[in-house]
Amino acid sequence: MKYTVIKDDKYTGINYIGINDEIRAKYTNPNEYIMPIDEFPEPISWGNDGNPIYGSVNINSLKRGKLQELANARWQEETGGYIYKGHEFHSDRESQDRVFQAYMASLNDPSFAVTWKTKDGWLEMTASDFITLYNEFQTFLQGLYQKEKALQEQVEAATTIEELEAVKW
Repeated sequence: MKYTVIKDDKYTGINYIGINDEIRAKYTNPNEYIMPIDEFPEPISWGNDGNPIYGSVNINSLKRGKLQELANARWQEETGGYIYKGHEFHSDRESQDRVFQAYMASLNDPSFAVTWKTKDGWLEMTASDFITLYNEFQTFLQGLYQKEKALQEQVEAATTIEELEAVKW
């Protein structure tokens, strides 16, 4: 993710690829924000001292960046793992595909049973387990997409940097 620092509704020319709490802590002054952005801002001119001069914020670019940030947050939560029966299952896209395959096998064969490796150990899984696991994960996944959609609507309605900054995963 790309981030840029904004102060008094102008780009500062300070940009980051990825941020952490330490970087966020640097920008706590009033009217100063670190915002996701789709593309780093370009200088509009150069000062007599050779330093770049940046223009006013493009709210649409900030909105696109915020939408990317929200999609990334949803993806991270989706693929970060899923708890079922006290075990944490892998939920990256490959693992989701494997669970779907086991779900389909379970629908076709009620006696389907396997030993499954989770993030925290081995688990004996039956057809019933896979059907429940798959359905519960789909409910979890749909909740993530609904959350992203609702936040996207807030981003689209935002007209100020403050309103965009208030939209959090």
